[in-house]
Amino acid sequence: MSELNPEEWVEREFARRLVEVKSPASAYFGVGYSAMIEGEYDRACIAYAKAVDHAPNNALYRHMLGLTYADLGNCEKAIDYFKKAIELNCNGLTVQIPEENPYYHLGWCLDDLGKVEEAERAYRQSIEHVPGHYDSYLRLGRLYHRAGKFEQAVNVYQAAYDFYTNFNSAMLDRLAFKNMKFNLERAQVRAPYQEYKPTEEEKVLDVKLSRLVGQRETSV
Repeated sequence: MSELNPEEWVEREFARRLVEVKSPASAYFGVGYSAMIEGEYDRACIAYAKAVDHAPNNALYRHMLGLTYADLGNCEKAIDYFKKAIELNCNGLTVQIPEENPYYHLGWCLDDLGKVEEAERAYRQSIEHVPGHYDSYLRLGRLYHRAGKFEQAVNVYQAAYDFYTNFNSAMLDRLAFKNMKFNLERAQVRAPYQEYKPTEEEKVLDVKLSRLVGQRETSV
């Protein structure tokens, strides 16, 4: 018997799952998730797309399809699905964790495509929606660092460092915490030598981050 092509494999697994879950959308999603875990991204892509066809307003399905396209190296398509998941108000997504945060992954893909300003905006949105999202702080800080905006990098790293030091250290493993501290110290060394002037939008974010840390301090 010849090996099944990706489409045939998806349909076979779908038929098996449908007996248990009854919902076509859920069955296809389960097939896609299993394929994704195994690194079978072509199969996952087909299955997630079929789940979206059955439940077009499900943000989780859109997001996971975006992740699969990102894993396949197709950032343009991934961006479309992340944006749609956001338009659907992230319904069904747990945006506090990196795997299900479309703002974060949108920023990552935009950054990979060299669309720095759009990536910056997406990372900012991620931080605004999830103030404790470590990876968004880290990537935004690195974006600033690459652009030579060391003072802005310091502000972002410092806000994250203070957040986890004072209030949520249990949420961050020691290695990640050490990594954030390293990035902060590296940016602090460079900051005095830059002449970059922050934009009004960046100033607003700095104020929001400062307020966040201040509010947390008063609640301890």
